[in-house]
Amino acid sequence: MVRKFASFIIVVMAMTTLASCAGSTIFPTLTTELAGITGLAVDVDAGRLYVVNANEKVAYEWQQGSFQVYDITDPLAPVLLQTKDTVSFSGKISLDTVRKTAYVTNRYSDTDEVTNDHMFVFNVDEASASFMDYTEVELGPNPFGIVCCYPADRLWIAEGGKDETYNSKYVDKADLAVGNVNMLSQLDNGGEFRQSETSDVTILNNQAFFSRSRGGIVIVNMDEAGVAGTEPVDYWIQDIYTPRGIATDGRYIYVTSEEDEGDGFRGYLIVIDPATLVPLTDNTETVVLDKDEDNLLVALIELNERRDPQEILVTTDYVFVTSAWNDDNFVHVINRADSTWNREIATGEDPFAMALYAPGGVDKYVYVANQVSNTIQVIDIDTLSIVATYP
Repeated sequence: MVRKFASFIIVVMAMTTLASCAGSTIFPTLTTELAGITGLAVDVDAGRLYVVNANEKVAYEWQQGSFQVYDITDPLAPVLLQTKDTVSFSGKISLDTVRKTAYVTNRYSDTDEVTNDHMFVFNVDEASASFMDYTEVELGPNPFGIVCCYPADRLWIAEGGKDETYNSKYVDKADLAVGNVNMLSQLDNGGEFRQSETSDVTILNNQAFFSRSRGGIVIVNMDEAGVAGTEPVDYWIQDIYTPRGIATDGRYIYVTSEEDEGDGFRGYLIVIDPATLVPLTDNTETVVLDKDEDNLLVALIELNERRDPQEILVTTDYVFVTSAWNDDNFVHVINRADSTWNREIATGEDPFAMALYAPGGVDKYVYVANQVSNTIQVIDIDTLSIVATYP
């Protein structure tokens, strides 16, 4: 999900060139359509829904993506207000309702040789003459997950970099200055990280939890990020096979993964209690942990034998998880109180990004974006059923 598939893109370019010679094109131009959504964000007070169209599934001309704002004064009937054209392969979104700014990671590149991608910084102040304009901040390769804020105005970004050149990034909102977190650490078991690409990130207190594409959760002391002579990577929970989406409720860490059960892979939501994982200040190595042996595991929740779990949304009473495998497309509902599977809700094709609509702090709806159907569906939290589909 988080890779740019450059080789696939080159093939698509060649196919498009051939088709152009014949007087036709393979993929239509992206205008105001939904297109492979990877990010959703809600400003409930303003009645706005922000949508990142990554064109992830290349349903439209492959270079094209967009960023959109919808009026959700009626939360069941979104109305498109404006579309801003971008390039394809954007990632997640962090919305700052005070600054009236949206921060969106982007992985667009036309060859494997590109070593720097970007973050788009959108002005979402509707009273501004530059509403929906954006600037670009240069990052490393393949940024995807993004989360805010520690300290108060610092963004943390998961990147899928390359081998020894790999760093994660943080960006200060005030001046958009970029800092590095060196993720290539020595391990206390004698090994070392040489390929530490991450896809998603969440933060709890002064620690950042990165889902590592090649396995495990990497835990960073954010106070040591960018500080010379320190080792910011404190822990690696190694025994999570294919971690993807990651989130927190302020106490536990939730991560989706496919785990090998011997007779095949199954999708899980894994619940971790990080209370004992205090930030380290004098370490020179990363402590390697086992979620079972080190008493970190709270729950291993099988998602009804479904595969390919992706994103996580934590609400007051539930944890929602999107998953899609072949013709199985669901949002899974987990009871937060006892970490048990509740039910699955059938959706459109390839559900991925989610966002919560909670007026007055009361959970009301979950927006779910379907990447192949190119629709947004609305789940009523009271009934745990889909009550609207857009368009």
